Amino acid sequence: MARPIRIKVPYGSLLNPRPPAPVRARMIPAYRVFNAVMKAMAQALPDRVIATGFDCTTAFCLSHLGEKGYSVYLEIFGGGYGGSKNADGCDAVDSPLSNCSNAPVESLDIDYDFFRVVGYELAADSFGLGARRGGAGFWRRCEILTDDVQLAIYSDRFRLAPEGLFGGEPGRRGYCRVFRADGRTEELRSKAAVDLAKGDVVEMFVGGGAGFGRVSERPDSLIERDLADGLLTRDPRAARRLAAE
Repeated sequence: MARPIRIKVPYGSLLNPRPPAPVRARMIPAYRVFNAVMKAMAQALPDRVIATGFDCTTAFCLSHLGEKGYSVYLEIFGGGYGGSKNADGCDAVDSPLSNCSNAPVESLDIDYDFFRVVGYELAADSFGLGARRGGAGFWRRCEILTDDVQLAIYSDRFRLAPEGLFGGEPGRRGYCRVFRADGRTEELRSKAAVDLAKGDVVEMFVGGGAGFGRVSERPDSLIERDLADGLLTRDPRAARRLAAE
């Protein structure tokens, strides 16, 4: 830890951009560096790395201009960690390069009158299975209570899922959807801004982490725990039973 190191990054690259390159969501490429380092270290130190989690900064912002000025709700969401040799990934926590905690729904009800949280829970089957599974992701739904509300998000892993290690399954990708009051459903990109109206519902989903090792090596007790908790809806041992028959 105390030994100095030197890092050379070519000027004009993603990690050392030329002005006026946009750098607002700078933590997202930082996470990709973190993932790359974990994958490289896995070749030399497989017992000391973690599989890819839902690693990104997911900023979710709702704002409304009222008679007393702007009211702005902004929260940083975290998904599931990746699994490791000795442990399942943590469920629904902020990512390794961040330090944000989630805001209790009760406090949001007190502070904001232009939306309300109508759903917030861990998502079943959102993680990659393995000898050690990834952490679960979650979804949150917000109902808009007045017109002229703006939504802004930036996230990542809407297209590319977290990758498992040593035979572990990938985690689920994220998404953001707007269920319009007129019945339409609008799928947003991972970086987006849209106007909302009264009656619209926004669903933000942050995915789970990837698994570590083959699911055939997962202890029965851990599979049964996840089934009992409702985090897992399919028994991965069923295929093994059919093969044996």
